[in-house]
Amino acid sequence: MNRSNDAFDFAIRVAELVRYVREKPERFPLAAEMLAAGVRAGMAARDLEDLADAAQASRAREASAAIDEVRYYLEMAVRSGYLTELEAARVRQMGTDLREALTGESPLPLPLPLPSTYESTSDHPDQGASS
Repeated sequence: MNRSNDAFDFAIRVAELVRYVREKPERFPLAAEMLAAGVRAGMAARDLEDLADAAQASRAREASAAIDEVRYYLEMAVRSGYLTELEAARVRQMGTDLREALTGESPLPLPLPLPSTYESTSDHPDQGASS
């Protein structure tokens, strides 16, 4: 496994997904940020094998943080209906595999799904309950 090539492939897949999202009538407002994070991941891991150990570890952490950022944007896009779970799955899995190859660590867990409905109560702070 060549981590530099895998990171470059990840950046390309993110760019392709962003292009797809931008072609849809309802544009995901954070598409540019997701693209930037994907490119950062690819650039941070570029020529990683040629670096000294300390520089390699630093760049691997930088790439890992950018991958986590992409995963966060993917989750936002899925939950808000801009992407389906299936549309995001390939890039998400590539990010997970790449992060593990770079750091030896599993990715950070994504937040739990939100409930489909929000039940408001009269004592909710936004409701302006009076005493």
